[in-house]
Amino acid sequence: MAICRDACSADSVALRRFPCAHEPAWERVVRDLVRKELSRDVARSNPEYRTIVAELPDGAIAGVLAWIIIGEPDARIADGLVIAVSTSARRLGIGRALLEKFLMDATSARCDVAIAQVHRSNAPMLALWKSLGAFSEPDDDVRFVRQVMPL
Repeated sequence: MAICRDACSADSVALRRFPCAHEPAWERVVRDLVRKELSRDVARSNPEYRTIVAELPDGAIAGVLAWIIIGEPDARIADGLVIAVSTSARRLGIGRALLEKFLMDATSARCDVAIAQVHRSNAPMLALWKSLGAFSEPDDDVRFVRQVMPL
């Protein structure tokens, strides 16, 4: 079983090589976001940007979720920018574990809502969000998924 935790600078090498999707564009997105997240300049200028990793017992990184807190102190939104699970680790509950940690962390950060964009063709992710109590709003290309945080 994977352990989900906040990413640290020691994860940067593994995350740069992270095989996250069958689409090269997603690999670039994840790598760019993680590279920015783990740099001191971004962390110093935007402490609301966070990255969660799923680490397997052998130390390999099996998944990553990058998110940011946006909004005002009285209306904070946790925006799940990207979630990726390595192809070899799919269907092992890693996506669920990452989303559950994201929602816990967002609640701890006093966010009111968690949001993410999920492509309508990504049925497994849409079903996962729905199983966690989220709902979707139809769009032409994506569904905007929101999870209201408990008070």
